[in-house]
Amino acid sequence: MIPPLYTIYTQNSCGYCHLAKNLLKEHGIAFIEISLEHDQEARIMLKEMKCRTVPQIFDGELHIGGYTELKEYLD
Repeated sequence: MIPPLYTIYTQNSCGYCHLAKNLLKEHGIAFIEISLEHDQEARIMLKEMKCRTVPQIFDGELHIGGYTELKEYLD
């Protein structure tokens, strides 16, 4: 079975993005990082989903939310 693929949408100057990435690493979870500074399509997608902050984290197709929601999800 292939493990779930996590995706995290970030911006460089975002402290919570760094915390979320560290939390995923601490749990041994592989993830793909997509920088909104370099991906306009991702920025548009999140805007259409009414996401106004970063990070935005997905477990496969499941939208977890931001850092706080990720902590709750992993506990």
